[in-house]
Amino acid sequence: MNLRLFFILTPFVTVSFFTWLVLWEGWYPSFFIASNSWTVSGTISQGVDNIDMGLFHETLSVLQEHYIDYPDTDYKKLSQWMVRGMVEGLGDKHTVYFDPKETQSFHESLDGEFEGIGAYVGKNDLGVEVTKVMEGSPALQGDIRAGDVIIKADDTELSGMTVQEAIEYIRWPAGSIVHLSILRPGENSILTKAVTRAHVDIPSTVSKTIDLPDGKKIGYIGMAVFAKNTDIEFFEAYKKLLSENVSGLIIDLRYNPGGFLEAAVNILSNFTEKNKLLVRTQSRDPSENIRYVSKWNAFPDLPIVVLVDENSASASEIVSGALQDYELAIIVGTTTYGKWSVQKEFGLSDGGEVKVTIAKWLTPNGHTIDGIGIKPDIEVDFTPEDYKNMYDRQLETAKETLGALIDSGTRDVVITSVRQKLAQGEVTWSGAIVENSTGSGTTNE
Repeated sequence: MNLRLFFILTPFVTVSFFTWLVLWEGWYPSFFIASNSWTVSGTISQGVDNIDMGLFHETLSVLQEHYIDYPDTDYKKLSQWMVRGMVEGLGDKHTVYFDPKETQSFHESLDGEFEGIGAYVGKNDLGVEVTKVMEGSPALQGDIRAGDVIIKADDTELSGMTVQEAIEYIRWPAGSIVHLSILRPGENSILTKAVTRAHVDIPSTVSKTIDLPDGKKIGYIGMAVFAKNTDIEFFEAYKKLLSENVSGLIIDLRYNPGGFLEAAVNILSNFTEKNKLLVRTQSRDPSENIRYVSKWNAFPDLPIVVLVDENSASASEIVSGALQDYELAIIVGTTTYGKWSVQKEFGLSDGGEVKVTIAKWLTPNGHTIDGIGIKPDIEVDFTPEDYKNMYDRQLETAKETLGALIDSGTRDVVITSVRQKLAQGEVTWSGAIVENSTGSGTTNE
């Protein structure tokens, strides 16, 4: 296995571009589960009597009369911030307002494409930190690396900005050049990199075969997000892997923030009996509660290992939770994020949208994961040495686990055995692995 560029180019470990969409404890992979967007019209009356509109008008009057620059105020922007403040006042980090520009970016992301440098970023006190770089992206060509902290885009300092604000200075438009000032681990001075922005396609699914030292051939499918066509990409990738006679499958959901609920249900339907409960929602109105069941059972049973981490959220947790509840897979990695809410988009008259939490979901066995997450069957995290040596301990453990599961077929025995080996430091397959990339035939690489 070539690990030289592991944290940048591994076929799965691409964090979803959706990391910028919603504030999530300093980074953005909180995503929504929805299938449609609605446009709001009419008058809303419920609860208005409980809102002190007099206080609002009183404050606005003070600003109009006394704020020195009020005559030069951008009233449209002020209105948008009023709406943003009202939504944020709910205290739900997954219910958010998008202004028209943010709405455009949001839907571009859902379509799997955008204009920018092709890097995923998270919050850093000094700016934004690059978490992953997409294969073949302008960022990769411009020598941007995972772990870099971007502190300035052209002449604009990024410290103190939200990730969303910072990204507006980094992306757009294709063909233009952005000069990024970077702090890089191991470097004593600020680096400056010139990156030419481009149109970037975002592959949601990547697949390959992996040959293990004992001759087994296993399949690997990594999903960056649950986008509109991810279920179709997954189906085609898995069908191709089966045609190559793989004897087991690794599903990599690390850094996957979630996405469309229907995509998760369709992917789960490949492995579960028809009409079997996969996830159920709880709404404010009990009559709107929904039970999502398996639609088909398209593929033969294969041993499955699912990789997750603390950034696996929402639809990723629906998939891993259902497979764990039904003991159809062994979950490897670290405890997932713990997002059990369902959001829907509502269009607004200014061209913006508000994304609203409309329900919460439960696993088939009725587990709630909010703030708790899915606890893996085999817990394994990276060590400081792993980062230094570019060693994917989690993936190697998944390979070890899947190989043992293929041999024994006994889930509990394998879990106990691998846990013991981890405790004794015996999972050391890395140097002997040979990987053969096949591609899914449906990704944009």
